[in-house]
Amino acid sequence: METENLFEKYKKHLKREGFLKALLTGVIFGFAFNFVFAVLSWLFFPHLFWIGFIFLAVITAAVTAVFYRFKYKPNEKTIARRLDSEYGLNERIITMTQFKDRSDDYIYEKQRKDALGALEKVSSTPMKAAIAATLITVASITVALSMAASVLPVITFIGLAPTGSALIVDVSTEQKWFDVSYEIRSGEGMIEGNVFQRVEKGGSTEGVIAVPDEDWVFSSWDDGLVNPYRTDTDVSANLTYMAIFSENEDLPYSNAADNEGSEKKEADDDPDKPPERKGQDGSGSGSGMYVYEPHNQVIDGETYYGDAVFDNAYEDVMDELSKNKDISDFEKEMIVSYFRSIEQ
Repeated sequence: METENLFEKYKKHLKREGFLKALLTGVIFGFAFNFVFAVLSWLFFPHLFWIGFIFLAVITAAVTAVFYRFKYKPNEKTIARRLDSEYGLNERIITMTQFKDRSDDYIYEKQRKDALGALEKVSSTPMKAAIAATLITVASITVALSMAASVLPVITFIGLAPTGSALIVDVSTEQKWFDVSYEIRSGEGMIEGNVFQRVEKGGSTEGVIAVPDEDWVFSSWDDGLVNPYRTDTDVSANLTYMAIFSENEDLPYSNAADNEGSEKKEADDDPDKPPERKGQDGSGSGSGMYVYEPHNQVIDGETYYGDAVFDNAYEDVMDELSKNKDISDFEKEMIVSYFRSIEQ
């Protein structure tokens, strides 16, 4: 009885401490369950988000009570061990409690007085709280995650966001690859290169070039691009591009020799010899020939690429192709086809 009275003031302190530990444990379990329920509610049944808060309160209270009753509630032995540990009493108090029934024993009486005397000397020093930092940290993290997760079904319920399951489906079904094809809408010609390509979202296609047949010229692609060579970047949809070819006589032209619109085209004695070309100023040996106006301006819309300009560029490119070993046969064929398209 004397020992119990002695421990009373320490017992109150340890009861408060034990309850706080049990409460933190209950908070961990309660908010952990609420986190799981909030996520499931957001995924499948956001209208039932409020049930999670009921479970939170019930589980927290139940776990707190169980842990306090069976783990953290102080008794005489736990108080004795705590006093020995707190004040450095070298197990005097725990020994005294173990032999308290031997009150008529001289050795016990002497040990008891020694223990009480040692305790009396330190009794004025308040007992420190002993709550593990790990317990506090885990409880804090659990609460933060649970509260953050609880927001999701709430904003979904009031219509500010889609359900988690719908969002997951949208992400999983998002198209990552797209088909890009190149075809001929009208006229006669061919498209050199890979005409059916599968491109990752945001990627670029391989280059292709529209090459007209004899007596035909490339007009444009159906999206307005007048360059017969094309490569498409930042692909984000399934696409089809159509090449448009026109017969020579269908193209707009001007006749520098006949201002009244005579559209007679003179041929050389040699049927295999291409017609002469003339410059924008009407000069040159072919001043009576037709000039195809915008199709002779395929790069910048301003520069004329006929006559010596084309011939010199063609010769330079052919010379470079014959010397450069790094250019593949396919790339050489593409370049030659490109110049053929310009020439026509």
